[in-house]
Amino acid sequence: MYYYKAYNLIIASDFKLDGLIECNQQPHDITVHKSVIDPTFLERIGNCPWYFSPDEQYLDFTIVAKFHIRNASEVFVEMYDCPEELVIYPLMGMVMGLILQLRGNLVMHANAIEMDGLAVGFMGDKGAGKSTTSAAFISKGYNLITDDVMPINFEDGFKILSGFPQMKVTDDLLANIDLSFGDLLPKIEFPGLEKQQLGLGTHFASEALKLGRTYVLERGEKAQIIDYSVKDGFEAMMRFSYYYQRDAMGGGFSADVMKKSVEVAKNGLVKKLIVPAYIDRIQETIELVREDIGR
Repeated sequence: MYYYKAYNLIIASDFKLDGLIECNQQPHDITVHKSVIDPTFLERIGNCPWYFSPDEQYLDFTIVAKFHIRNASEVFVEMYDCPEELVIYPLMGMVMGLILQLRGNLVMHANAIEMDGLAVGFMGDKGAGKSTTSAAFISKGYNLITDDVMPINFEDGFKILSGFPQMKVTDDLLANIDLSFGDLLPKIEFPGLEKQQLGLGTHFASEALKLGRTYVLERGEKAQIIDYSVKDGFEAMMRFSYYYQRDAMGGGFSADVMKKSVEVAKNGLVKKLIVPAYIDRIQETIELVREDIGR
């Protein structure tokens, strides 16, 4: 078995998960098996591509892999005919996001960077610049906390759980930002896969950090931060949560997402951030964010 640490969890896997932080063999929270999905289970759920119940979930990522999750602690992975290293994308994306949500976190579709000991999150629609803004901050000396999956843990205040030291980058990002702070990993040539991974080495915050603010990104001419009302903040958290719409899981799943979203919004932790379209003006944004979080 291989042992890894990600999102404050110890993961044991019977196949290698490149890019995760390896650790010594120890009691673990999640076990990942490379295995054929139990045909009786597939028959029971009617061979549908998605299935959610309180104890079992099933996700079928066509042409990559099928995932059967049990008790938020065991994952069975049946791969299609694809490169094995491709499986980490859905496994550490939607599958891990679901497991983290089931374990009591509020999981956002967002990136987070460390700024002077606090976590700063970036949410937004596709093309809003989450990856670009994160990479620009990292290029100025800040560290990545998590990419794409941002779990907020509520056990001791509001903390962002650290993922693993990689981020996805696009050709556009490669063309506009100096990414010499990381190591660009070989691109996996596979239909539909546009992004590739950037290994971050020391530019990574490996521990959970207190949430200073999470911002909804929007492009504009001038860097600007706009306060949200509790209502606006709540709606933004709901909009960018990973699994709010999947109430088929039952057990008050959506109600829990709503409750946690309200808590974050009531504490003033959600605002809008206007980011200049010109990346050479990122320093304006950095100074504005630092002032906003009191750093």
